[in-house]
Amino acid sequence: MKHTKGPWQIRTDGLGVVVADNNLLHPTENEILSEEEGGSDDFFIADCVDSAFARGDEECEANARLITESPTMYDYIQEQAIKGDKKAKSIIIKINA
Repeated sequence: MKHTKGPWQIRTDGLGVVVADNNLLHPTENEILSEEEGGSDDFFIADCVDSAFARGDEECEANARLITESPTMYDYIQEQAIKGDKKAKSIIIKINA
């Protein structure tokens, strides 16, 4: 199974909620969408809400930003694997297992 195509965004209506919507055009990467801007039609990816395992809002937001960049990181690692990077190949194999 392949991952949901990016770009992914962080929603403003829930702390650390990561979503994707390839039908919306965004002028910049990581744009934060409100419901008024069409965010309600987004596809849910992850919810990084504060929990017993998180250390508060700041960590939740950092986790959401990291997850949001996952499609970009995947593309970069895949490019490096194609160029022959052994570590990148290993990572791609694990992701696609």
